[in-house]
Amino acid sequence: MMSLCKWLVDCLPVLAVVALMTWSYYTYVYEFCEKIISSETVKKTYFLTFYHITLLLFLWSYFKVMCTGISTVPYEFKIPKELYETIRVTDLYADKHDLLMAFCYKRDLIVVTRNEHGYLRYCSRCKHIKPDRAHHCTTCGTCVLKMDHHCPWVHNCVGFSNYKSFIIFLGYTTLYCAFYAGTTLEYFINFLYEPSRKHEEIQLLIGFVVSSGFGSVVFSFFCYHMSLITKNQTTLEALREPIFRDNNENLTFNIGICSNFGEVFGDQPCLWFFPEGGSKGDGIHFPIRMIF
Repeated sequence: MMSLCKWLVDCLPVLAVVALMTWSYYTYVYEFCEKIISSETVKKTYFLTFYHITLLLFLWSYFKVMCTGISTVPYEFKIPKELYETIRVTDLYADKHDLLMAFCYKRDLIVVTRNEHGYLRYCSRCKHIKPDRAHHCTTCGTCVLKMDHHCPWVHNCVGFSNYKSFIIFLGYTTLYCAFYAGTTLEYFINFLYEPSRKHEEIQLLIGFVVSSGFGSVVFSFFCYHMSLITKNQTTLEALREPIFRDNNENLTFNIGICSNFGEVFGDQPCLWFFPEGGSKGDGIHFPIRMIF
């Protein structure tokens, strides 16, 4: 019963998004297009066509982010039970590091990042070595490859498997809100100077305010994440830069703006604007550049 209640609480942000989109669809298609501009056939057709295209792109990217399974750490990074028990009772970080490094050499695992002490990173909850850029998500209860953050609005963790879809979702959410606000701006201004307020006018006023405010917030997130892409950083890495082996400050995941963009969006330009194709690589090994 408790798990069901927790699941329902976790789903509340998603239900809020669905409810908001349903209401915005009603206000735009019925209250605005079918009532207010019903006599302007050409404009109505133009607005409805582009509105539904934008809506479909938004829904496609939204559900892609929400329904894509997170990329978890492969089995070969799992620490054997006997070795983990030895590590657990070992007091010195250096000794733990040596044991884990020996295990990595045995499994041929390449991990170049370290923890704040300069030692190999491992997860005490999942009991495995953390690949580069992987982090443990307490909400999902597992480690996620190239984790960016856990997003309650999509009820999913944003990481290697769905980061591209998440960026596109932010972009189309901004476009949807901008189209809604832009096409209703003229009527919003006119309504401000009219003494009477009909039901559909009030709905449109609220819709314009909500789309403008919500769109501005999402656009700021979109710009922030695009800036992270240019530097090849995740949100977690922006808060705490990764530490490379031997504390080498000349190493970086930033391999150039164009290459950074391609690492997230892929090499096929025809798929850049759609939540398909996914990011390059396997989520475990990442290109590294030496800064001179």
